[in-house]
Amino acid sequence: MVEIRQVGEVFTPGRIPEFTYNPRDEKDVEGTIRRFLQNRGAALTVSGPTKSGKTVVVDRLLPRDSALWVSGGDLRELDDLWMRVCEFLDLYDQVEWSTSKGSGFRGSINARLGTSGTGLGAEFGSDASRGTSFKGMARRPLAAVARDALADLEVPVVIDDFHYVPDALKLDLVRAIKGIIATSPVVLIAVPHDAFSVVRSETDMLGRLWQLQIMPWSTDELVYIARLGFDVLNVSDRNDRIAKEFAKNSLGAPFLMQQLCLDYCIDEGIPETQRGKWKELEPPKDLQQFYRNIATRYIPGVFDALRRGPRTKGQPRLPRKLKSGGTTDIYGAVLYGISKIGAVREVSTQDLSRAISELFEDAPTTQNVAFALGQMNTIAENGRGASDPALAYRDDTLFMSDPFLSFYLRFGQWDLPSPPRNMV
Repeated sequence: MVEIRQVGEVFTPGRIPEFTYNPRDEKDVEGTIRRFLQNRGAALTVSGPTKSGKTVVVDRLLPRDSALWVSGGDLRELDDLWMRVCEFLDLYDQVEWSTSKGSGFRGSINARLGTSGTGLGAEFGSDASRGTSFKGMARRPLAAVARDALADLEVPVVIDDFHYVPDALKLDLVRAIKGIIATSPVVLIAVPHDAFSVVRSETDMLGRLWQLQIMPWSTDELVYIARLGFDVLNVSDRNDRIAKEFAKNSLGAPFLMQQLCLDYCIDEGIPETQRGKWKELEPPKDLQQFYRNIATRYIPGVFDALRRGPRTKGQPRLPRKLKSGGTTDIYGAVLYGISKIGAVREVSTQDLSRAISELFEDAPTTQNVAFALGQMNTIAENGRGASDPALAYRDDTLFMSDPFLSFYLRFGQWDLPSPPRNMV
């Protein structure tokens, strides 16, 4: 009998997949984490492009019911970390004690420290026949309570979105991590690799740092997601034709692949596992409109700034006339060229310039394109926040770091900018 699953259980953009998880065995991603967890005295940094599955793979091996997960954006001071440890383990920092004096001596200490329903306690001395009793209480430092519990219980700690930890806190946080890695594995997850520069620069962390970089997914790895999900839904994708189409346009991002598969199934009237014979899948009737509907949900924050270009006064930008009609400026020409070049994560200046030349009557020179790309690199760098810039231009090559920007440029509904009169 076929077990019925809702399509939202099968394809899960932004959530941990149960049925469409790809362990990426060829990349040995899980193997690296497993080997790390068998060691002590080290921390592991996990970095990679946005929506590339960093959190998913760590969550599979360190689920949130057995490991402490902390968001870097929630940390404003070091005690925020220790408080999260205490909350997760249900710890208390209050110590109660009592003594009584007489011909003998008897006392007790009840330290409310440990998981719920447990505590550390001790009694000492001999019975007092008569005398005076004393009671009191004290509080242990929060950090001491948390460190002791982590040492006793060896609970793994995961700090997700480490790039959102305030710069002023990072060094103290790294030093605190050094103090607990002897017993508790610590994993740090971030988008940009350079978010861990403060970790690597800390002298005491030398030899105590493992690094795992999650690379963009291959087409075959993305196809595997669709194949698993379609099997669960009891539908047939002959020769993986739909899976390959979606994978090609997911630009190495499993999040996008999951989203495309989910939207497709909903549009095709497949809300759950199909009963009986397999249903043969057909491509969307209007593939471009299908992509456009999804692209318009994810407008990258830096897009408007890239479209506008740098705010510098000087000679007006030259209008660039499209062969299809209409005019734009150099930045519109570059964005339009990127949108038409296809599903690529990187492109040389020369190839992009040739693509632009095919679209414009008075196309900019390769030098003009290179200059504009340099300006766009600066805009993306300034707008990166704590994450990777959406694009980067170096060594005569444009790198599209954000797959959502590439997807939006190619399929989104956006207007070409007009040349501002007082800008270059």
